[in-house]
Amino acid sequence: MASSSQTVSSSHPSSAESPAPPRKYDVFLSFRGEDIRRTIIPYIYRDLQKREIETFMDETGLIRGTYISESLVTAIQESRSAIVVLSPNYADSRWCLEELTMIIQCMEEKGTTVIPIFYDVIPSDVRHQRGSYARAFSSFQQCLKVQMSDVKCLPPLVGFTPNWVNFDICISTKEFMNQSYYGRFFERKLTVAHRHLSRYLTLNTSMKYLPNWFIDVVTEKAEVLEYTGYMGLDILEEYHHGGLRALKYLGIIECHVVDLVLLNSRATRVPNTPVFESLEELYLEGVQLELLCTGELAPRSLSSLKLLNVRNCPLLGYALLTSNLLPCLRNLEIIHCESTRDARRSQLNYVFRFYSLETEKKLLPKLREITLCYLAHLRSICCGHPPSGVFRNLNSLAIHGCRKLMYIFEYHVAESLSQLELLWVEECLDLETVIESSRNTESNKVVFPKLKEMYLNCLPQLTWICKWGSVQCPSLEHLYLCMCPSLPILSASDFQSKNPVKANDEGHFAIIFERLFHRQFNPEAVPQFFSKKESDFSTGSSM
Repeated sequence: MASSSQTVSSSHPSSAESPAPPRKYDVFLSFRGEDIRRTIIPYIYRDLQKREIETFMDETGLIRGTYISESLVTAIQESRSAIVVLSPNYADSRWCLEELTMIIQCMEEKGTTVIPIFYDVIPSDVRHQRGSYARAFSSFQQCLKVQMSDVKCLPPLVGFTPNWVNFDICISTKEFMNQSYYGRFFERKLTVAHRHLSRYLTLNTSMKYLPNWFIDVVTEKAEVLEYTGYMGLDILEEYHHGGLRALKYLGIIECHVVDLVLLNSRATRVPNTPVFESLEELYLEGVQLELLCTGELAPRSLSSLKLLNVRNCPLLGYALLTSNLLPCLRNLEIIHCESTRDARRSQLNYVFRFYSLETEKKLLPKLREITLCYLAHLRSICCGHPPSGVFRNLNSLAIHGCRKLMYIFEYHVAESLSQLELLWVEECLDLETVIESSRNTESNKVVFPKLKEMYLNCLPQLTWICKWGSVQCPSLEHLYLCMCPSLPILSASDFQSKNPVKANDEGHFAIIFERLFHRQFNPEAVPQFFSKKESDFSTGSSM
């Protein structure tokens, strides 16, 4: 179902006896759109409307191939009751069953009232799972869940080839997942939007130790793979040996990679074919590695990667993304790189290294978000001269606690930031200017046409926004300047905004802070941050 909704105002008083917070909706309406959107559903909805019952009803339905949205899950969780209209084809929709699973979970955990309506179906067929409901529930619910502490528990041979459609198999102790940030993250099956994924594998061993039948039945079908605590990981060999062509989400936690290189195409004896073509999200935490990639990857490698999240990899030095890797990342949208205060300091000097690149190639055309946190030795975002327009679609840039950083962008890069809407810079003690320019620059004026929110806090050396020049932000709506003693006194009018600018709105930026630096900590709660009142937040930058 889609995230758009229709609501009807309600005059029902909330119960004074219930200790639980008030729910947003009285009723969540669950149904199979193509079955009954134009038959019984309009009558149900209008009747609820007449009775002034606040109702969430999906208006457009999920497009085929999309997932249950986070806003839809939130609506289920915020409803006192749910009406489930069970039509003939309801159970054929995987998304309807995902929706029903969430409703049942809320019934068990939150006391949500569930009211079934049997429309053109026999109730006993649903109750006893006969007919179409038997086939649908069998496919949806049968998920093999196995945990073993050693790969030796797997039989080397089997008498027949299992046909496991859905599985959640862990060949590892829980020790690493209990201690790991991403381990807990993966335990929750990534994010709400990815709960439909049901081919999940956790390993603290190598693919070469797995029996061939297991490779055929499990690893070649796996969509989510998590390595925990394995020493001597060669991820390219793992890809080819395990046939990981269906893999969409990969987490490598507390592992040591061979030669301290994650993707070592020079040393690995594997075919020169594309790798990780289907991979969409890559998470690295506590990995002992110095480089992400050496040598050249075959064309189309990593071509689907949308998110790169790196945390507490202290040996990772010089640059995160180097020239040989950048051309592969044409669909990369989000980069999140951080080192926590209690972890060993990151050695990373740059995020991007631009050298020996063909200037006509468009690099990072979809990159829209960069978040950098506590990278103690970060000198600059870019090393070398980025090709023109490389950050043209960047929407959000947030930098927190990067003490050695002296400037954010050079002038010619800043000129291309036409889509930038949020700029957040905090606790960068050596930062002297946001934009580095020279007296010889022709215009010395930078315009951020879409920048709406600017947050500059705890920057004791900041003297300029644009060195030897000025910055115009005609769309600016929120401005926060605090603890920047070397910066000349600025007002909203200095940025020539066409909008009324709200200055130092701590509540507003506290919400943004949660979204930027804590959303991976609890991805299921992201939409709730924007519904909280400003008084619910306290300012500060402690992680």
